[in-house]
Amino acid sequence: EKWCLTRDFKDFSGYPAVKTKALKALKTRTIPERLAFEALSETARGRKIFMSAKAAFCKGLRVFEVKKSIPGAKEAVLDSFATSSREEGMFIEQREVGNMAVFSYLVGDEKTQEALVIDPAADIEGIIKSAADHGVKITHIVNTHGHADHIGGNGDIKRKTGADIIIHEADADMLIHTPIEVLEMFDAKPSPPADRLVRDGDTIEIGEVKLQVIHTPGHSPGSIVLFMNGYVFTGDTLFVEAVGRTDLPGGSWETMLNSIKTRLLTLPDETIVLPGHNYGRSQTSTIGHERQYNPFLQY
Repeated sequence: EKWCLTRDFKDFSGYPAVKTKALKALKTRTIPERLAFEALSETARGRKIFMSAKAAFCKGLRVFEVKKSIPGAKEAVLDSFATSSREEGMFIEQREVGNMAVFSYLVGDEKTQEALVIDPAADIEGIIKSAADHGVKITHIVNTHGHADHIGGNGDIKRKTGADIIIHEADADMLIHTPIEVLEMFDAKPSPPADRLVRDGDTIEIGEVKLQVIHTPGHSPGSIVLFMNGYVFTGDTLFVEAVGRTDLPGGSWETMLNSIKTRLLTLPDETIVLPGHNYGRSQTSTIGHERQYNPFLQY
């Protein structure tokens, strides 16, 4: 049970130990053994692949909703949490929200008392309260792409703060034309239309904070990443030792890999990667780490 719920990825380094822990965890779960052993089989290749396999298995536990069969697991798996980074009056707060482990980010300038929120999928009250605690007002909502699991809180935040919604022009249609059935699958609410459409090379500013828009199509036609001061918000294009899916409408595996290799891996190695989902063995990474250890980028 501890194996996934604590997010502790440091204690297991070999296949036998991992197999023992996994089998013990499976005893109380309604999850096919096949899913566990498909993940565990990867551990024989070494620690690097094991980390990705374990992350995939823990993600699988969410998909199969094992929280229903384990008392107290819902809170352990799905509770929001936040971590902050500060730099000369600028702050970044990372918060896991919703039932798809989406990472939403609050980025603010305490000097000018302005902030923007990236991908407010859920926990709107928590995000707004955090902004108030920092003494800033949310003036912009930025979507890294238009999929339902990332836009579900757009409407509530806009109504409560008056913030402008910003998205790449190629994904703007998703905000207003995502079928209600799809939104309901993710417990998401319909989004208002965008107030501003961006393209590659545009800049989004709040106070003295400037985010450069980098167009990275592949996960969706209008997927973007946002680069600022040694940080890059990668949405669903690049995760920690993983990459986004491309089997949804408008997705392309070849296009996404090209975007990552030509638009992201060209950033400095020390650039901190802030992903769109908590799917990896850590909450953040670096471009240098992903270049060396991300198994999807080794060919």
